[in-house]
Amino acid sequence: MPRTQEVGKVQEQLQQRSQISNDFAVKEMQKEVKKLEKTVVRQRQKGKVDLKQEEKLSEHLQQMKYEKKEQEELSKTKHPYKGSTIDYSG
Repeated sequence: MPRTQEVGKVQEQLQQRSQISNDFAVKEMQKEVKKLEKTVVRQRQKGKVDLKQEEKLSEHLQQMKYEKKEQEELSKTKHPYKGSTIDYSG
């Protein structure tokens, strides 16, 4: 009879070991999932910041293009006296 008690204890210990290892694996998996979720959130936030910077840059470039066009238009307008000969004789 003592043999069966020992076998029962060993069997119970083996069962507990597998439960403990399963619990450990689940906890590690949960940590991994949380880590990935944080990474995704950070990347989304970083993406938002990048988009804002790109929008500001594009607005700045558009403003510069607009100013350049205005300057070109002003320089293209024909001056009424410049480059024309005026007859002062009377």
